[in-house]
Amino acid sequence: MMKKCHSTFFAMAVSLQTNAISQAFVVKSPSIRMSQRRWGGSRKDMNMAKTGDNLESSNPASSDGDDGENGLDSLQAALRKMEQSGNANSSPTPSPWFKTMEEETLPFSCTGCGNCCRTRGEVYLSPKELVKASNSVDMTTSQFKEAYVSHEQKVKVSNMGGNNDDADEEGWVLLKTTPKGCIFLDQDTNECGIYEARPIQCSTYPFWPRIMKSQKSWNSEVCLPGVPPENHPDDTALDDNYWSVQEGGCEGMQRILSSHESDDSTEDTDIGVSVEESEQRLDSYKRYKRQFPTDPLTPLQDIATIPLKDP
Repeated sequence: MMKKCHSTFFAMAVSLQTNAISQAFVVKSPSIRMSQRRWGGSRKDMNMAKTGDNLESSNPASSDGDDGENGLDSLQAALRKMEQSGNANSSPTPSPWFKTMEEETLPFSCTGCGNCCRTRGEVYLSPKELVKASNSVDMTTSQFKEAYVSHEQKVKVSNMGGNNDDADEEGWVLLKTTPKGCIFLDQDTNECGIYEARPIQCSTYPFWPRIMKSQKSWNSEVCLPGVPPENHPDDTALDDNYWSVQEGGCEGMQRILSSHESDDSTEDTDIGVSVEESEQRLDSYKRYKRQFPTDPLTPLQDIATIPLKDP
């Protein structure tokens, strides 16, 4: 009977001690919860940490003082050890191809030809870019859209708790085009009418993901200046192509040769944009695209409301 009482008392004491450690882990330790979110180990490894594997608190001799605090400190130490071990064993992310070149620049320098503005495509403005472009030509956004915009995203913003009607907020817009390209391109000077306020889509070219995907995709965007001569063969070689409205291309870019290719060209190898700046433009475009609306824009003359989605 006495042994049974001692066993019951011991089980109750262990249960109370376990609860104390659990409360210390949940209530006193927001930093531990952050470590769990950052940690890259598996659920099995995390369970091992929680059950006391490699913890000093599993040793009764280390339970002096506040058991909850000791268990918490031990758990933190175990998590740090596992996180360090995971980082040491993980494979490093390979660097993009343009960061492994011997050259410190990517060969591009704008020639001002204006062909990127004549290539068949679409130019979008974000809400902030719309306001900036409107101000650059001394117009309100309504005036700007009436003159230069073909499609618009209309967003309703609910007036919570107020008596006024719902207010409209500016959304993304699509610029009009002409048979000769962008509506802001001056055909005589090849200059942009809103150059200082041009959208990220324009300012980051040619450092777009599809072009920066590989050395081959970069070289595919390179084209010769001018127009093809009358006797130009149809079976044009890869390094002998010209810009076209359908395919585009950039005469300000130069091909990047592989180590086994010989360089017999007379191209200026001193021009270029630093790898660091190139990567910054690429990242800027990626952030821009992540904000792009998922719903299609609607014609300006027949605006339809596109509801905001929960983030």
